[in-house]
Amino acid sequence: MAKIPEEEKKKFFVTLQSYLSMGASMLKALELMTKNEKNPKRKKQWEEKIRLIKEEGLEIDEAMNELGYLKPLEFLILSKSTDAKDAIKDILESGEKVGVFGKTVGALFKGPVGMLVAMSLLSIVLKPKVDGVLAAVTAQAIKQGKEEPEFDVPFFLQDLQQNKDFAMELIGGIIAIFIIYNVTYHKAPWIIYKIFPLKVFDDAPIMFGIMYKIHKATGRNLSQIAHDMQEFVEPRALAKMFQDIEDAIMANKPMFIVFTEYGFPPEIVDFIEIGEMSGKLWDNMEMVVEIANTMGVAKSEAAIKAYGPIAGQLKQAIMLTVFFMLFLLYFQITGAMM
Repeated sequence: MAKIPEEEKKKFFVTLQSYLSMGASMLKALELMTKNEKNPKRKKQWEEKIRLIKEEGLEIDEAMNELGYLKPLEFLILSKSTDAKDAIKDILESGEKVGVFGKTVGALFKGPVGMLVAMSLLSIVLKPKVDGVLAAVTAQAIKQGKEEPEFDVPFFLQDLQQNKDFAMELIGGIIAIFIIYNVTYHKAPWIIYKIFPLKVFDDAPIMFGIMYKIHKATGRNLSQIAHDMQEFVEPRALAKMFQDIEDAIMANKPMFIVFTEYGFPPEIVDFIEIGEMSGKLWDNMEMVVEIANTMGVAKSEAAIKAYGPIAGQLKQAIMLTVFFMLFLLYFQITGAMM
């Protein structure tokens, strides 16, 4: 089953939360929401699931999962929780990802790379027209008995095939980098964590937050939660990390060492170590999540503050170079026409 779009999913859970807050059972809330569903396909899907829930004992969390409303860790939260209302609240909160790594990369590289791509695509559009104008001006000058004019044609308007190749190579390079990053992140995220530490501050708050929510809702201990996370954690490759955490706990060894081995920065690992040593890990887990979020935002802002001006200057340099060279060419063309 295809996953539900995020906006539709959020609306679904907000509505469900509202019904639960007014005292409706989960099943009654779903029946009311299905009755009011405007999408015929979605309405038919839920009518069938509700029938299976009533007649064949299908679990509600399984129905939501089968219809694509739940990510693996969200399914874990709902399936292990003893309070549906709290579980829905936790699911809504878990979807509020900070995304500091993506925001930082976008802030630093979107401008310069965008300008290079735009310049390449612009040259493909402009070159035929510029060539036509230059040919006409040259022909007119020769017809009037003047010397053949010389023009300083911008480098990006000199070779159309070269411009096309550059544009394709640039776009291809960006796509290749994205694919390599994406594959590495899903196959060996600890490599990404070690190269780009900021990415940990996207994942750690969600990871620790869900672990805490499972503990709070079910009372399961750390070893049991580490076992659960192996099945549901995203990216899936991190199942290996939680297997190592479970093994460490069973061997009565500290788990903070495992986080260190998988590329988690000292700022996060230190809090885990202190929590383990004091025996108050769960008491302080909400604080760990908040601190990880705060640190991520602070590091992102620091990186943008330090390197953002350079990226901005590079973007302006590219833009000014393009405008200057086009203006110089325009000046030469108008001079040749006089």
